[in-house]
Amino acid sequence: SGTVIDNQNWSPSLSCTDEHTARLHFRKTYGVMKEVIERHPTAFVEEGNFLDLGCAPGGFASSLLEQWPNSRGYGVSMPADRGG
Repeated sequence: SGTVIDNQNWSPSLSCTDEHTARLHFRKTYGVMKEVIERHPTAFVEEGNFLDLGCAPGGFASSLLEQWPNSRGYGVSMPADRGG
């Protein structure tokens, strides 16, 4: 079954170690997408829909939604217990 996640209200239930790892990965992916947007602004000229495959923990999508808050993102990822 799929889960719809509100970017601002998502709170995963992970162990402390997994939570720490997820936060580190989130910060890295968030920073990478911010850098991509800054270096290649013409690649992201319009708001709209986007698909984030392998989206856990959400750094890429969060970065895009921060830049274009009226966009709608769709994320697909593995369950956390399977590496997602």
